[in-house]
Amino acid sequence: MIEKKVAVIIYPEFSSYEISIVLAILKSFEKQVIVFSAENTIVDSEEGLHFIPDKTFSEFNIKEYECLILPGMWSFPKVLNDDRYISFLSNFKYNKDIIIASISSSPILLAKAGVLEGKQFCAGLF
Repeated sequence: MIEKKVAVIIYPEFSSYEISIVLAILKSFEKQVIVFSAENTIVDSEEGLHFIPDKTFSEFNIKEYECLILPGMWSFPKVLNDDRYISFLSNFKYNKDIIIASISSSPILLAKAGVLEGKQFCAGLF
């Protein structure tokens, strides 16, 4: 049986520090982590670091993943209004085969995508 991987979604001004500990823990358990974004170009974190995703949303195969991690972001309106992210996340609306870990402000993306409909959640928005 092939061990499933973990997907991390990155977007403009995402908070890389919010996922650093969980990524270190996943590495200690030798979990394969694949980074996704809307396009295969440099994505700047809120800290000013530059990241290149491993794959784009069009390359995502849900059967290969057991978990999806969404870090928070400094300026959520930019991502919230980008249909590529909302459209991708809407694919998880009725899927119960994957765990979604949404940190800080990122639940607002899931809410807009309809994933949190009928569910209680909290988000760190200011």
